[in-house]
Amino acid sequence: MRLRVMTFNIHGGRPAEGPVDLNAVAAVIHRLKPDLVALQEVHCFLPPPYAFQNQPHQLRRLLGMELYFGRALRLGPVAYGNAIVSRAPVERVRTRALATTRQWKGLEPRASMEARVLLNEQQVRFLNTHLGLTPEQRCLQVRQITQLVRSEPGPVIVAGDLNATEDSVELQLLTEAGLSDCAAGGPPTFPAISPRCRIDYLLVSRHFAVERCFTEETEVSDHRPLIADLVLRD
Repeated sequence: MRLRVMTFNIHGGRPAEGPVDLNAVAAVIHRLKPDLVALQEVHCFLPPPYAFQNQPHQLRRLLGMELYFGRALRLGPVAYGNAIVSRAPVERVRTRALATTRQWKGLEPRASMEARVLLNEQQVRFLNTHLGLTPEQRCLQVRQITQLVRSEPGPVIVAGDLNATEDSVELQLLTEAGLSDCAAGGPPTFPAISPRCRIDYLLVSRHFAVERCFTEETEVSDHRPLIADLVLRD
């Protein structure tokens, strides 16, 4: 079975330059036609009287696909986190808080989402995350994620903004857990204007073959999306 997977840090719908524009974000996703999408930096605000956007609700309507929001942070009416979008049936979604170091306790907490997606009568685990800003944080968080990866033998995809480069300890830990980087040695994703490095990843278990992995040149966020065409082996 062939499927297209995307990870995209949408920066709260704010482009590299200019005001928030979720329509532009949705247009990029529509154009690329992914089957599974991992979104980071999604904002979710309570409805009026608060004059803010409920981005999960708006993106669900704009995309016409099922969307699940996983909260990492809540401050009063404001929530912030990740989202998973799927064309295929989703059997279960779970959000887990990720560990942090003492000096970052309470500051921009991070989370991972796990969706169990039914693809061709086979269950695939799709993990979406956005890791912390320091190597110490990220190593703690990656160890939690690798525990999840190793907890079951079936097919798994890990997607997200890892805030780490290919030569990092964080990536080494993920590959040691049996995951392959779909875009190893591939194009940069950040910043969206003249990108210099790749901190966005799609990593897959041995159950997948990678046909190609690429980015899309767009400035609807401060990141470029990363897309992979995969084949789920029988």
